[in-house]
Amino acid sequence: MRILYADDDADLRQFFRRAAGVTGHECVIVDNAIHAWELLQSGERFDLIVSDYNMPSMNGLEFLKKVRGFGATKNTPFVLYTGNDSSELKSEVIQLEAVFEFKGAMKSLRDTISENLPQT
Repeated sequence: MRILYADDDADLRQFFRRAAGVTGHECVIVDNAIHAWELLQSGERFDLIVSDYNMPSMNGLEFLKKVRGFGATKNTPFVLYTGNDSSELKSEVIQLEAVFEFKGAMKSLRDTISENLPQT
């Protein structure tokens, strides 16, 4: 399974790299949503997309909206995580059929990945 991970925080990217490595899945890690979006537009396909919310240039919600509006990725499982525990943001993410993950209550990364990857 292939996972796309977008986050502008270098420490969190490194954490994800280590944590995802133990899952045995192929992970592509980028430093912002624009790079992630460019990968998707170029034809790269992923079984799960995990994105931070608060990023410069394009935030995670804007990225999620693009993913849902693009035919090739509209059904790809998507996890948006954030330190912003806004009920309005959570509602919008859920309406876009994605998973809202609050960093303050974030369960283990391994659990988040396994719960949101499609079953084969």
